[in-house]
Amino acid sequence: MRRIIPMPATPMLAAPVLAFLLSGAAAPAMAQSTDAADVRCLMVLQVVGNDPKQAEQAARGVYFYLGRLTSRGPVSRVEGLIKAEAAKLPPQQAQAELQRCGAELNNRTQELRPRRGARQEVGRAQLAMRDWAIAAACSRA
Repeated sequence: MRRIIPMPATPMLAAPVLAFLLSGAAAPAMAQSTDAADVRCLMVLQVVGNDPKQAEQAARGVYFYLGRLTSRGPVSRVEGLIKAEAAKLPPQQAQAELQRCGAELNNRTQELRPRRGARQEVGRAQLAMRDWAIAAACSRA
């Protein structure tokens, strides 16, 4: 007997967003393996999102992978990709997929974190902009 896990409706599938995304051009020819890998991540993160303690983190991952998928073609094709991958993804493999996807998300997060020196440079630039704004405001007074 195959167990079906109900998926809650996600806010990303709201009608206005779908209408905007569906208006995109035809999908370019891309490697199917990349789409398949991203769809598997999307699927396992949706399941993880059913846990209230992990829902926020899972939603971030869902948005990341949905963004990658839609960057390669219209969102209208995602449903078909999910159906195709769901038929091929055995439940025993879900944990391995979750680990792979989690590692990728962690790597991407690390890439976005600025180096310590970069943070100091940004801080100095912000102070300079503040000082400039104060000086400009004082000169007008």
